Amino acid sequence: MPVPKYFFLLLLLTTTSMALSQNAGDTLKVFSIRATFYSDIFEGRHTASGEIFRQEKFTAAHRSLPFGTLVLVTNPKSGSQVIVRINDRCPRSGILDLTKRAAKSIGVRHHMVEAQVLPKRYEGVWAKQHELSDAMKNGTLLLEVGDSATKAHQPTTRDETLFGLHLITVKTHAEAERQLRKLPLKYQEITNVIPTATGQQKVTLDLKMSQQEALRVKKELNAVFPNSKLQKNAQK
Repeated sequence: MPVPKYFFLLLLLTTTSMALSQNAGDTLKVFSIRATFYSDIFEGRHTASGEIFRQEKFTAAHRSLPFGTLVLVTNPKSGSQVIVRINDRCPRSGILDLTKRAAKSIGVRHHMVEAQVLPKRYEGVWAKQHELSDAMKNGTLLLEVGDSATKAHQPTTRDETLFGLHLITVKTHAEAERQLRKLPLKYQEITNVIPTATGQQKVTLDLKMSQQEALRVKKELNAVFPNSKLQKNAQK
């Protein structure tokens, strides 16, 4: 069976038990912010964190996010993505000041972007994203971090009933897309938006897991989708 187009990249960040555990930081809400980029006059100067500023790095300044925070930045017009690490302070609120390299990689100069704080375990992706430029440019980076997500892409050989999750039903496709962005990145590539007979949009998570495993994911996502329900999908 051919691999779907959106599976351009499967990046396994770690196999340690600590990294495999999911936490609340994985489901932080996507927020909008204006992205700008640094002037060249700052090249070689010390940032507020003490690091030397370099335009070729994937870093950024923000008024209050802690130093070291990783932020996934998406250009909503193109879908292009970049991960930056906060190492400086921006005196203005509502601004994410990017290096020129980071800004150029997603095609922004002074635009509204979507941002999402990432867990620390994404540092491996941040450090190597120059090698992942095609996936980041197309907004198709698939991050596999958790044990559950890894299992979601591994077909089982047993003849058993598998389960997914019905996350929410909303009125429009645009609202469905907004809801999907609340998910941890590891789940965003295995979602479906299905029109109903009444014209609404049913948002589901195609887990293909045992009932016990699917219940663990349901509990994991309870903070953002408290009314999600298990749904059966018998394996062919």
